[in-house]
Amino acid sequence: MQQAVDSAGVDKLNQEYAPAQATFGEILQQIDAFYSDGSNANIPVLYARQYCVRKMNGSSPKELEGYASAIRLVVNRWIEKNRSQSPEASAQEPIGSPLDQFSKAYSSFKDAELGTMSLALAVQLSKDLKINDGGYMVALRGAVKTDELPDTRLEYASKGIEANDIYIEKLFRDFGEESEHLNEAVVALVRTAGLIPSEAYRNEALAIAHDARTIQETYDTIRNLNYEIFKLRKSILQAIVDGHGVLPMRVLSTNGPKVPPLSRQIEDMFTQNTRASQRLVDAFTSLQAKSGMRSYPNKLDNAQGNSQP
Repeated sequence: MQQAVDSAGVDKLNQEYAPAQATFGEILQQIDAFYSDGSNANIPVLYARQYCVRKMNGSSPKELEGYASAIRLVVNRWIEKNRSQSPEASAQEPIGSPLDQFSKAYSSFKDAELGTMSLALAVQLSKDLKINDGGYMVALRGAVKTDELPDTRLEYASKGIEANDIYIEKLFRDFGEESEHLNEAVVALVRTAGLIPSEAYRNEALAIAHDARTIQETYDTIRNLNYEIFKLRKSILQAIVDGHGVLPMRVLSTNGPKVPPLSRQIEDMFTQNTRASQRLVDAFTSLQAKSGMRSYPNKLDNAQGNSQP
């Protein structure tokens, strides 16, 4: 037999979850207004919606403040409890609010940015970075010296091609993998930013994610331009080998002048990304201060002395 409907229970559910005569858009406006108060930033959306429903159903300001205060107390106690644990234990706890999820994604992005930046700098071999290039730069310089004997130039060019195919190609593969990690981190930033309930905070988070995408795309361009430089250099080395050590003046005059403009373009992009990265840190710090979202340490800010509070 079908049980009788508990009308009192239905009325209670309607009071809790269904605002009288309100559209979905009106509910969203109320939720945005709720999260515009920074003290509510960490409150889960379910409780924020219940607050707004109560408000739209006629609860008094005193009743609303009592409800919001109780929820804040519970949420803040949970946050403090997790902050008091060891870093290893805290890392395993579920991240509560959408803002905290965005903060975690931001930290992951900064770590991926550090890895990509390190590989981007490593391929700038002209800066004499201390990496194992298999003797590439020594071989390249020796192969194009005008006062060397052809046999010596041939030996240098052969070693340069070998080092390029083994060490330099691996460097670019590693660069590509780090770029892919950076891309995945940007996708996570965009996704978590879109989940933030407050329209104001969400827009700021999406702007941060957009700037992060610009940084990632710039590193991709840096990689491609560097790869073009190494292709030009290899073509010169190959021409020397094909000519049995004779300097290929036509290839040198054609490909050689193409390298400096590419190098200058790369330098400009490094400068752009350095400035963009600092703007990103400033924007995140501002959002964090206003919203009260949780902080997650990252390697890049620590390395630059910009560790978040």
